[in-house]
Amino acid sequence: MKTEGQRYLAIDYGQRRIGIAVSDPLFITAQALKPIPNNRDLEKNLSDLVKTYEVSDFVVGWPLNMDGSAGEACEKVAFFIEKHLKNFNLPIHKSDERGSTKAVERQMIAWDLTRAKRKESIDSAAAAFFLQGFMDKA
Repeated sequence: MKTEGQRYLAIDYGQRRIGIAVSDPLFITAQALKPIPNNRDLEKNLSDLVKTYEVSDFVVGWPLNMDGSAGEACEKVAFFIEKHLKNFNLPIHKSDERGSTKAVERQMIAWDLTRAKRKESIDSAAAAFFLQGFMDKA
C-alpha cells in the first residue's frame, strides 16, 4: 500500500494528448499537470515525469462503457499500457473513468472558462478527477 512521500501519476489516454495528474506526497490531493502530446516523445516525457515527481505507481483511466463492460476504448488503453508503461516496472492501477470528462467539463463551464481554455486543460483535469477518486478509496 501507499507510503508517505511516494506519488501516483494518473494518465488519461488520448490519441492526440495524454492528460496527466499527480498525487501530492501525502496522498491527499491530486493536481492536474500540463497534458503531454501523444507523439514520438511520449516515453521520454513520461520518463521525465516519473523522475521529477518520484512516481511509485501509475493510475490509468479505464474507459468502461456506461454498462460497465470493456469495449474498444479499453483495448486502446490496454495497448497503450503494454507499449508505453510496462517498461517502467511500476505498479499500474486501472481506475474507472466513466463520467470524469463530463463532470470536469460541467465544472469548467460553471467557472465560465472559454471553450479554448477547457479544451487545453480538460484531459489533465479528468486525470486529476479520477485520481482523486482512486485516492479517496485507497
